[in-house]
Amino acid sequence: MLSSIDLIIITVFFLIFLLIVFLPMIFFKAGGLGAIVGLPTTFLTGAEFAQLYVFVLALLFLGAGVLTSAEIWQRAYAADSQKNVEWAFKVSGIFVVLFLIMAVLIGIFGRILLSGISPNMIIPELMKLALPVGAFGLVIAGFLAAIMCTADTILLICSLTIVHDFYHQGLKRI
Repeated sequence: MLSSIDLIIITVFFLIFLLIVFLPMIFFKAGGLGAIVGLPTTFLTGAEFAQLYVFVLALLFLGAGVLTSAEIWQRAYAADSQKNVEWAFKVSGIFVVLFLIMAVLIGIFGRILLSGISPNMIIPELMKLALPVGAFGLVIAGFLAAIMCTADTILLICSLTIVHDFYHQGLKRI
């Protein structure tokens, strides 16, 4: 059975693979940045998907969600100093921005390469288009590792929060 650290390492390698190998592959297959110009304006502005208020509310909630995410608090609880927590927040912030940009670009280039396909099928179809069978299996394993890592982290944060907030702060004093 894989440990939490193993799952995190697999997830990081998976995300780096997507960023360094998969994104450039579909970038060049789609025709590069010039292909984006050919997309309808409604697609690029988001009007094809939802009204402006949906994007504003999503930004507010997702922005707050980043600050309250389990992964951040797991690292804050595990750090040995405030300086390490601040450094980790800065580094992880850079990676979060890179991975969010990557996700948007994969969606845009998926639209270019696979017009007319359901949005839920863009990632699997792009992988079938760009990757050999073995690499496709490894990427699927990476997706599963990311899901397991997230579930593991949430369980760990729940137990850490209960011990930290209830036991150490309250019950231990009684």
